[in-house]
Amino acid sequence: MRDDVLIVWKKCTHFDLNDLKQYLNSIEERVQWTMELEEERKLPFTDILITRLDNKLITKVYRKATHTNKYINWRSCNAKEILIGTMKTLIFRAHKLCDLQEDLQDELLFLKDTFISNDFPPRVVDRIFSTYKPGEKQKMESFDYTLCLPFVPGFSENLKRELQKQGIRVAFRKGQTLESLLCRLKFREPITKSKNNIYKRNCKTCNFTYIGETSQYQECRDRGHRDAIKAGDSNNSFFDHLQKNPSHEIDWGKIAYLDKERNTDRRMIKESLYIKAFDEGNLMNLKNPRPINPVWMEFIPHIRKSTKL
Repeated sequence: MRDDVLIVWKKCTHFDLNDLKQYLNSIEERVQWTMELEEERKLPFTDILITRLDNKLITKVYRKATHTNKYINWRSCNAKEILIGTMKTLIFRAHKLCDLQEDLQDELLFLKDTFISNDFPPRVVDRIFSTYKPGEKQKMESFDYTLCLPFVPGFSENLKRELQKQGIRVAFRKGQTLESLLCRLKFREPITKSKNNIYKRNCKTCNFTYIGETSQYQECRDRGHRDAIKAGDSNNSFFDHLQKNPSHEIDWGKIAYLDKERNTDRRMIKESLYIKAFDEGNLMNLKNPRPINPVWMEFIPHIRKSTKL
């Protein structure tokens, strides 16, 4: 928070909140504040309704008047564990947020009716609500491997059970759809403002190249490389190359994006694969790539073939 805002707050013993809001909104046009005032000793905050009662704060679940009460439908193409998990999540939220027993009972009755209206079988709803125990921690099975697959009703459940017997966890995720293939509804940011990249950058003078990965925005990562060069960081691959070749220059204006991966471990594995695929004795990389299982080496020819640089 800015210092002048703190000064206004400290010096004004009697002030109008609307004047304070107006002042805050005048500081930066692109940053505008809103304000919620309590009514009848009640104040909504995210999904909580806070009530002042006898100098105590009482909370319960809050929904906007425009809430549609539409949750995941029982007939939707999802695994039963996801459907039941949705129900248990909202039951857990009710127990966590409702301080008074009468508020909790009202919320649970409301949830029962809501799930039944979303085509959940009443017998399933009654069973989950009657057997749910607040605070009970479920035992998590440990698996050596995780396999992510699209969900296919009538097939995926049986496959999951068989793979679990072999010590393999199966997680269902959404596969490709016509929407994902044809629609691009989000505004595309410039590639320099993207993150979670595996990238390749060259020396402008020779044929040496650098392959790296970053979870940062690409422009921030490039700024870090430049700062390391200025600071003379001997652990930086670009500085090491320029120190050995004082007349050379890094091509900061051109970059090749090899892949994108949000998961850190998978991104580092991909980085190692690209390094091994394009290591022809002309890499700037100082550090050896992350050791990977030899089974991944089968993909090297496919990476070389599919990556056009």
